[in-house]
Amino acid sequence: MSPNPFFPDEGVLTASIDAVPGARAVATVYDLHGRVVALLGVATDFPAVVVWNGRDRSGHPALPGLYLLACEIDAGDRVRVVKVVIGCGRR
Repeated sequence: MSPNPFFPDEGVLTASIDAVPGARAVATVYDLHGRVVALLGVATDFPAVVVWNGRDRSGHPALPGLYLLACEIDAGDRVRVVKVVIGCGRR
């Protein structure tokens, strides 16, 4: 995932997702209260790349702070969730 910390005025945040064939991955950005900020996408073909432009689901800029990028990977017999902390700021 890069860059981190992330400054939306300077570009986008990208994260790579890799999983076994037949898996399904959902990437979501949450605030620290567990509220969904943005759904980045659903991937079924890997490796995949998801992008966050620093905006919420309504298109408004996310406030500066910490966010969680959660990637839920469903491979049929098991579900794995990977979480990464993102620093989002303004310059």
